[in-house]
Amino acid sequence: MEEKKINIDFLEAERAEIIVGGMKIYVKQYLDSIDKLNILESYFTSSDEDGVVKYLESERGLILATIDKMTNLNYKNIDIDKLLASGIWLQIKGKIINFAELLRDIEKISQQKNLESKVNIIADKVINLLDNVSKLDLSPESITSMVEQLAKGKEELANVFTDKVVNTATP
Repeated sequence: MEEKKINIDFLEAERAEIIVGGMKIYVKQYLDSIDKLNILESYFTSSDEDGVVKYLESERGLILATIDKMTNLNYKNIDIDKLLASGIWLQIKGKIINFAELLRDIEKISQQKNLESKVNIIADKVINLLDNVSKLDLSPESITSMVEQLAKGKEELANVFTDKVVNTATP
């Protein structure tokens, strides 16, 4: 468009208030990209291999980072179990208008990490296979020996299968 461009000064979203025991908890209503990045980093920092422990540490990271970045609460002194039981956490995340977007981002990143992990496993197996193939002795004598061993193995397998069929058929 060739018209004169204009600048708009956007107002920052107001903070919401939650009153608990006469104290005001202020909640930023919009999760900006910098806060989102910090919260995502906190969510994905668990290095534990146990899936349950990793999940619980990730959830704890999500809650504490959100409280740190989005509220005036001192997250270092929070008992998460009491926070959850009190319903305050539900109120806090309910005041953040794009919190569902953060959860979708977590899901997308988790799927991407899972896919990357699977690709790495397959790549490692292919490398291992290629390494083993490169070590094969492909001389005529070796190939003849392999064919003989495969034939012997095939015969033994056929006998095992035949024995199982015969044994299960006879009373």
